[in-house]
Amino acid sequence: PDVLHLVQNFDLPVILARNLVIQIEENFGFKWILAQMDSMNIQTNMELEHQDMLTRNLGLRKKKLLQLSTPFFLENNKFELRNCFSKLGNEFETGLNNYQKLLDEIQGGPTVNLNNLTVLLSRLDFLEKIKTPANQGNADLGGRSVTIFSCHPSSMLADVINST
Repeated sequence: PDVLHLVQNFDLPVILARNLVIQIEENFGFKWILAQMDSMNIQTNMELEHQDMLTRNLGLRKKKLLQLSTPFFLENNKFELRNCFSKLGNEFETGLNNYQKLLDEIQGGPTVNLNNLTVLLSRLDFLEKIKTPANQGNADLGGRSVTIFSCHPSSMLADVINST
């Protein structure tokens, strides 16, 4: 579904969209988080609801990150996610750093549970401050508008495909 979203909304070739999805999943530990949730011994309906909520939240965060990173990826012609997000300002770079620190801490810790994964994903709540309507090139950053998408010739896309 993520690859299809990028193909339909950003006119990315399938291989490029797939590579970007993989990069987002790896850089943000989303596959690891899903694997941890799948391996948990869920015992109550409340825990099952909590797990479902986390799964939906993770999907929404991943989609938002894909929407934000795709334009910068196309503009820079390479997978440098950290540089993409740093262009959105210090607040967003700080938010990503906070997320990464907590992810590292949880991955290195003795146990993983629904509560610490909830706290981890909540570190990405700041992403909701960025409005990214599909197929439009502006992000609303608290009253100031920043262009985050511009059209690129298909020859540039060919270069991107060949470089991955």
